[in-house]
Amino acid sequence: MSRSHLAILLALLLVVGLAVVGCPADDPEPAPDDDDPDVVDPDPDDDDPDPDPVEPEDLVIGYYNEFNLMDPHKTSAAMDGPPLFALFDGLVDADGTTGELHPNLATDWSVSDDGLVWTFELRDDVYFHDGTHFDADAVVANFERIVDPETVSEAARFEIGPFKEARAIDDYTVEIEHEQPYGPFLRGLAHYSVMMVSPAAAEEYGEDFGTENPVGTGPYVFEEWVGGSHAVFSKNPDYHGGPEFTSNQAFYESLEFRFIEEDSTRAAALETGEVDVASNMEPADWLRLRDQGFGGHRYDRLGYPPVGLFINVDGEPTDDVRVRRALIKAIDEETVIAVDGEGIPEPSGGVVSRHAWEYNPDAGEMYDFDPETAEQLLDDAGWEMGDDGYRERDGERLEIVYLTLTGARSTAEIVEPMLRDVGIDVEILVQDNPMQQNTAQDGEHNLVWTQWGGTDPSALAGRYHSENIGDGWNFAHYDNPELDELFAEGELETDLQAREDIYHEIQMILMEDATIVPLHNAAILWNYREGISGWEPWDSTGWFGFFINLHE
Repeated sequence: MSRSHLAILLALLLVVGLAVVGCPADDPEPAPDDDDPDVVDPDPDDDDPDPDPVEPEDLVIGYYNEFNLMDPHKTSAAMDGPPLFALFDGLVDADGTTGELHPNLATDWSVSDDGLVWTFELRDDVYFHDGTHFDADAVVANFERIVDPETVSEAARFEIGPFKEARAIDDYTVEIEHEQPYGPFLRGLAHYSVMMVSPAAAEEYGEDFGTENPVGTGPYVFEEWVGGSHAVFSKNPDYHGGPEFTSNQAFYESLEFRFIEEDSTRAAALETGEVDVASNMEPADWLRLRDQGFGGHRYDRLGYPPVGLFINVDGEPTDDVRVRRALIKAIDEETVIAVDGEGIPEPSGGVVSRHAWEYNPDAGEMYDFDPETAEQLLDDAGWEMGDDGYRERDGERLEIVYLTLTGARSTAEIVEPMLRDVGIDVEILVQDNPMQQNTAQDGEHNLVWTQWGGTDPSALAGRYHSENIGDGWNFAHYDNPELDELFAEGELETDLQAREDIYHEIQMILMEDATIVPLHNAAILWNYREGISGWEPWDSTGWFGFFINLHE
């Protein structure tokens, strides 16, 4: 780190407020580094015999927001994920720490040679919480409900791709046919929105299913939801047992989610023993609680892309790839992480999180912090350093507009002096949505803060396909026919190795063309009282863990 950036770090540690890690839309990373005790407390060693077994009681969770809806087929809100994983199961699950897919309600699957028909063999020992049997007819009913326009599905409809038909072949075999091959399908099934609901309960309760009586097959059963206060789920004594990387049965007799939106209030509730777990903590509170002896776990959200700055490739002066590469070289992500995230988040590694199954290290490690090279690139582009410390070309100053959300303003305030050091004049433009979205879609920026989640690299098409310029989320205004074709190939390909090769190439193109300044992964921080274990693995999005695994 240069002397000037050390000064920036020391000053900003005193004055910069912590950014709220927001996410404009949608929805794992490797296990935290055990060699870094200042970042994450390792879980207690589950292999050690417990001389005094703890009797299971209730687990009280201070949750950062009230649920939106406990209907997986309708909601797209990430905050609804944890209760959905407690109440429901999917055909397929993913271990978010490794990216591996595992059977759950489906025991096996295959795809036809033409990639159109997926066949799933189902468990024959599963019952919904209302006592109805889970079978092939139930799966068919679930898919038909997802695509029914009256469901108004916000996420599930898109996770299952170009769905055509679901057919029950026998009691425990079902076929899912697509209009065209769809490679992301299996990973989409691991998303919390594609879990199986009781067809009988969904029909009986209609619009009230997700608020009054959500019925699934999961390890916990819905008891009550008191608006503005709490929700309670009880242990399912007849649970069939989940995927192999989770516990066979829930440990706690009940889960109570208490809705506590204020961060400091949530922290205080944990300190006083009002709650056992506090979710989605701010970095400063998370570290403080750990210093007091509370446990702390970090979930690394899978990013497509992770936290970074889209670069507008179509607006001056960032329409010059040399300028774009200079921006990346001039910004020190380690300083951003140290100041903005208390040193907690992991570096992102390009347009895909480093822990993703398809991560390409050649692309993710293409750039390093190198302000001298940044200055040389700007020299080569004809931008000469002036006496006032800013660069000029043909009488015009090198100026860029940095667009940011209010909650991420502190990142802009860290980055601005780094760019000033290499002679770039930065205007920080702070807006909230929908104004920020409209400004980015209109291309009235050079840099814009972003972070997107997902379960599959196909999500990158929403950020970089040319069809999403203007009224979509292609804030880089990147138009590359070769990339569009690769996105199409990635969706059609069902072979995992072939898909990995395609997305490796996509990452290389996006980083060679310098479409983003990588910063860090989005860290989701949870604190908890002493004695609670089982925080790993976590779900396919990296947003939360599996409550069935928590125990003492």
